[in-house]
Amino acid sequence: MLKGDNVNLRMMEKNDIPLTHQWHNNLEVSGLYNGVHQYTQTKAEQHFTEAESDPQNTRHSFLIELKDGTKVGSIGAWKDRSGYYTMGASILPEFRRQGYCSEATMLMIDYLFLSDIIERVQALANVDNVGSRKTLQKAGLKEEGVLRKFAFVYGKWCDFVMLSILREEWNHPRVLKLPKN
Repeated sequence: MLKGDNVNLRMMEKNDIPLTHQWHNNLEVSGLYNGVHQYTQTKAEQHFTEAESDPQNTRHSFLIELKDGTKVGSIGAWKDRSGYYTMGASILPEFRRQGYCSEATMLMIDYLFLSDIIERVQALANVDNVGSRKTLQKAGLKEEGVLRKFAFVYGKWCDFVMLSILREEWNHPRVLKLPKN
């Protein structure tokens, strides 16, 4: 478990799939900016099994939990063949704008830079998703540019912003509590 000040990141387990599947298929949770993509629980289980059996360990999925164990969202990252991670997160509506996603994002960035020899962590955000962009910027990611008509969301093509943080910009854990000597 990765521990922060207000949230912990717990590796997703197979028994978490029904809950995260329910979140993904709920448009109130997935939000205005991710579209209406739906999938079955069987597909979610298949995706989980593929990630678990990946010998390169290139996909990381966590539940975001408050200190009392309340599940407030999920966060994940997947490694590209070029050697960088792309990350994404989702927070339940009632827990948004409370700093939980910012802290979870910083924990994930700390984890990725501490556990793998990488130079870059990146994320994409719909240009209209001001909350997501602010969360990523608070975590240290910098906007690089706009990917025009990048994704088809709710019946129209939308622009997305690419944000990233490089290892030299990160340089030390910001939130992750490391063991003491």
